Amino acid sequence: MDALDQLVRAGAGLLVRVDDVLARSGAPDGDPIWPLLRRLRVLPGDAVRTVAGFDPAPLAAAGSALHDLRPGYARGHAAVARNVDWTGAGADTFDAHRTALTAHLSDDPDGMGGRLAAAAAYAEAVADWLTQSRSTLARTLAPVLTCAEAVTLTAGPTGADPDRDDTLAAARIGTVLLQTVAEVYEHGEELLGRHASGLAELSYRPPAEPTPGHHTDLRLPL
Repeated sequence: MDALDQLVRAGAGLLVRVDDVLARSGAPDGDPIWPLLRRLRVLPGDAVRTVAGFDPAPLAAAGSALHDLRPGYARGHAAVARNVDWTGAGADTFDAHRTALTAHLSDDPDGMGGRLAAAAAYAEAVADWLTQSRSTLARTLAPVLTCAEAVTLTAGPTGADPDRDDTLAAARIGTVLLQTVAEVYEHGEELLGRHASGLAELSYRPPAEPTPGHHTDLRLPL
């Protein structure tokens, strides 16, 4: 259990209260929370609990497992790339397929080895993003739990218009929390954009079919 887990547990009642007030009463016209609600389409408490559910461990393990597969691809690439001293039309056809498969298994960006490395890097980058997102939200949530607005929502407003006080308090807390969640979301989108080209599907590209000829013999060195 990290800091975010502890803070979410401690602030569970407050987060429920914020969501209840916003769902029942909304927020004042023009309040900064409205663009965030429209963009994220989630209430602050639900957003916080979603980030608190992020678990970077499986993705970090997946990245490590993908790296472990790379030597096998390298061995396959080396075996296929080995030239065979054959001659004849059959040898030419074989060599064309060997060349295409060698390229497919390579460490180039458009090769299986390269795409495997890209997938591993992406899994590790997402794991880091999840870890950082949790830390970022924890730093935002900690002062929220003891702010004046939190006291208003949990202890009860003392002003002449209790409902309005609750609404303003929930909107202010919600704005702070959703701004952080929006930043987390933006960083995730940027991460995907940086890695998108290396995650695209990679299909094997066979060589062009040779033009049929009269000489289809295959001569092997003895």
